Amino acid sequence: MSKCDISIQFDREDRTYTGGERVTGTVVLHVNEDVTCKGITLTHLWKTHGRGNIDTGPKETIELAPAGPLTTGETLNLPFSLTSATHPVTYHGHLINVDHYVCVEVNVPWSFNPKAQEDYILLAGEPPAQFSGPRSAVISLAAPPQKAGLIATIIIWILVAVVVTLIAAFAICLLPAVLIVIGAVWLRRRALASRLGEVQLTIPHVVVAPAEDWRLRIQFQPRKQFRINGIFLTLIGKESAKSGSGTSATTSTHKVVEHKAVIRPGDMLEAGEPVDETFSMEFPETSAYSFEATDNKIDWTAEVRIDIPLFPDWSKTQPLQVVPMAFLTNMSDLPATATGSVSSPYAASPPAIPVAAAPFKPARNRPESRDDTDQRDATSSPDRAPQDLLELAAQIRAVNRHGNARGDIVASVLGATFDATIIVDRINSSMGLIASQPGYEGGKTVIGAIQGTDQSIQVLTPKSLNDDVDDLRRGDVWPLMICVDGWDSLYNRINARQIEESDS
Repeated sequence: MSKCDISIQFDREDRTYTGGERVTGTVVLHVNEDVTCKGITLTHLWKTHGRGNIDTGPKETIELAPAGPLTTGETLNLPFSLTSATHPVTYHGHLINVDHYVCVEVNVPWSFNPKAQEDYILLAGEPPAQFSGPRSAVISLAAPPQKAGLIATIIIWILVAVVVTLIAAFAICLLPAVLIVIGAVWLRRRALASRLGEVQLTIPHVVVAPAEDWRLRIQFQPRKQFRINGIFLTLIGKESAKSGSGTSATTSTHKVVEHKAVIRPGDMLEAGEPVDETFSMEFPETSAYSFEATDNKIDWTAEVRIDIPLFPDWSKTQPLQVVPMAFLTNMSDLPATATGSVSSPYAASPPAIPVAAAPFKPARNRPESRDDTDQRDATSSPDRAPQDLLELAAQIRAVNRHGNARGDIVASVLGATFDATIIVDRINSSMGLIASQPGYEGGKTVIGAIQGTDQSIQVLTPKSLNDDVDDLRRGDVWPLMICVDGWDSLYNRINARQIEESDS
């Protein structure tokens, strides 16, 4: 019989908490025989279990009781309170499971320590501190590596020097083969460039949440006429779990999500005729958020491929970071430039986020027909400028989204002010914004839809109204006055800024 029986009782019966929340409960300890303990501690941590080796997160240890004697028949009720981690959230997958644990240990000298542990469910809540700034780069959540001591550092550098020397000696023997491979890669790139020219792939959001509208854009100008089988997107979410170590280590993988979509169907491309395709999809619902530990990972990638018959394909793979929607609270939708600043007040912010997931929706699923062209030409020049936002949304909807027709309609009302009613979808901080008008630096960016339509709109608000805007929630009906500032063709959205009543 154990010297102590330990049970851990959470104050919530469902044991469900959100990130950054207080987790409280009571440890009940029943003493079965007299013992002098050196203290009772509670440890809080996350760890993995499943196919791969066990990875553990940082440990937080709390003293529940100091050293002292424990008497047979005695029952101790020791309350505990701790702050839950913000990530990773609880996950139960195919190869990998991530759970959060409360572990209690009674330190008994010269004997086995009585122990007990219980898990609880952690849902997304407060975002991790790293999640701030633009969404244009993957954010590392891995713990910083511990610095090695002086002796260990010297040994590491000696080993690195030996390995580099061996690789260099081996590489000299393989030099002809290496040159052949390098030459093949160079010839392939030259061949693709001779047909495609420079290909630009724009993915503004590599940090993405499930169920939001996610977009990309591919642009190039063919240098000669040729046919393509199509331009395709392959989205993959994959678990990988490493078990064992050294030469006996094995890695198992499992695709959690694999979606394929057509960005542009097979077509004949003409020399000098630009290809400019914007693709929109509702990102799949999933609980397999990006996760990186030593032996267990959940990775997401998006591959865009131009399939050319009887010719090398052009392709590019972009790593993505899939996170809960709650993690995006403090993130900006404005991409950083090379110096880390924001390039434009309206560049690459996300469209309205749908509530539920849906299948992929390619922006273009067939070649434009002559009827489409006739309709676009017939509607691209409205009889008169829109008199209100509903009329503006109707005129935008009436014309084909490809081409400049929608931008021309919005251009006809640039600088015009309108009464607006917006259904709020998201609110972001306009961090680093280069505002075209004074007073908007440090303000907010509200994204939503014009009430009564599905037309997306982005509204910049002045810093002086931050307190009012912070009170808005998703789904709120927000009446205001706006000034139209432009059109975002990538996101099919009206750009505007809020006008304070004193300015109108």
